[in-house]
Amino acid sequence: TPNYEILATEGYQSSGSSNITVTSGGSSGGGGTTPPPSGGSGCSATFTNSSDWGSSFTGSVAVKNTGSSSINGWTVKLTFPGNQTVTSLWNGSYTQSGNTVTVTNTSNNGSLAAGAGTSFGFNAGYSGSNGAPTVSCTTG
Repeated sequence: TPNYEILATEGYQSSGSSNITVTSGGSSGGGGTTPPPSGGSGCSATFTNSSDWGSSFTGSVAVKNTGSSSINGWTVKLTFPGNQTVTSLWNGSYTQSGNTVTVTNTSNNGSLAAGAGTSFGFNAGYSGSNGAPTVSCTTG
């Protein structure tokens, strides 16, 4: 079974986006990249801070099926570096525990063909700095 590593972009501005890249290594966990198994499924998620008012902001996340087959369900985890708290979210269902927000698909955007995408958005509040979250996406 390949090991997967999430590589997050460092640095953040009050607006912009944060991308993740999923690569797989051989069974030894060594260097190099190996494509996912044929017929496999996977997803990617990209966070964008759409607007920021100094103590609250609107964010959006683009979710894409990166596999070669359809997926039926996805989960995105956003782990914020500060005290960001989601106050409302659309096109997904969410829970928040501490600084981690877990978002799952709704009944109308969970099935994605290979290469297809969807998105969700949210409003959140914070105090202090508003750093970009680390983002991960899983299917199922």
